[in-house]
Amino acid sequence: KGFLSISSPPINDFNFSINTIVTNNELNDNGKNLYFLSNYKLTKWFDFELGYGLHTSNEKYHFLMIRQKPHFGETPRKFDFEYNLYTEDQEYLFTNSDNMEKHLTLRTSIYFKNNISTNMYLEYFVNQSNFGDTYSKLLNDFSYPEGNFLFTSLGNLEEINLRYNAKYTSAILNFVFQWEYKPNSNLYVVYSYYKQVNGMRFNNFKELIEYENINNDLTETFYDQSLFLKCDYWFDI
Repeated sequence: KGFLSISSPPINDFNFSINTIVTNNELNDNGKNLYFLSNYKLTKWFDFELGYGLHTSNEKYHFLMIRQKPHFGETPRKFDFEYNLYTEDQEYLFTNSDNMEKHLTLRTSIYFKNNISTNMYLEYFVNQSNFGDTYSKLLNDFSYPEGNFLFTSLGNLEEINLRYNAKYTSAILNFVFQWEYKPNSNLYVVYSYYKQVNGMRFNNFKELIEYENINNDLTETFYDQSLFLKCDYWFDI
């Protein structure tokens, strides 16, 4: 285990902080974390903030799923009063996994005049995992999972990968123009963009923005963009 932190005085026009964390446990699971944040005030009218975070880890027993135990013969299953299977009829499955999560953020503020400004926020997020070829089962609450069973025995691997193997990427953009046309009265123009894709891996931000599921890939895509106009007025009563 280890921790390192480096930073500069936050009152400076340019300031930054860097934090790194390394972890390890008795199973030899390991994790590495890097966090970087910087703020640069170019002038009294313009500043921006850049943030970056990266987390990588390896888990020997990464929780995979809960599934109904295979049922053979005519022995009736047991249900509770809400028609849920009792926990002894369920299996808790685990697998080895290499995990990666990273995010990039950018914020800017620009003042054209005392009463006119723009603000922008951009976020790019990635969450990925790589499973091993086998899984294990938790047989006892007071022990580690046991066994090495092939993933192919679980059924449709494409569906399992979509539901449980992380291949998630998202992008968020918010842009706000604000004009205080009289004291305490403002006009806002707000543009928002949001896109997320689950089930596909991308190498960069551009690939995510340009992606269209024209090949009927087994993915989940959510997309939205909007433009708002808002006005508030202060009545002196």
